[in-house]
Amino acid sequence: MPDVPRVIKPDPREFEYAVDLGVYLPEDAIWRDAWALSEALVLQFRDVVALTDSRFGVLIIPDRRAVHAAEWDSTTSIFPVVRGTNPLSPGDRLDSFLAQNQIPALNLTYALSGWALAHPDERLYYPGDGHFNANGHAVAAQRIRFWLEENGFLPG
Repeated sequence: MPDVPRVIKPDPREFEYAVDLGVYLPEDAIWRDAWALSEALVLQFRDVVALTDSRFGVLIIPDRRAVHAAEWDSTTSIFPVVRGTNPLSPGDRLDSFLAQNQIPALNLTYALSGWALAHPDERLYYPGDGHFNANGHAVAAQRIRFWLEENGFLPG
């Protein structure tokens, strides 16, 4: 794999490996369809869970670019097509959709971003990778536990 993803075709959705930055671009027919399908699946999943007398909630785990400013800066320097766009927009859009549909949700973006700002020399994700490292898992686990307790998802 390359050190950084690089566009190999004129379409900004096609890279050497799957890093789809099109989600940050102005919405086109492809993304409109993708969002509509994703939203329909979330609602369908909510309805199936309701049939089991279980509770349904959604956890939004942000891409590292929405948490570490240096990651976004690096991305925009490599892919000028996303300059001027907002790395928070995919999570915020999902958060808004969930709120409109009264679906309990925890968007980890703000807890992770706050930790990253308070610890500028440390990371929450492996470099060049979208997976949490030990710090990321610890921060996420603490926030998730609090949210589950706060929203009555855990037994008393």
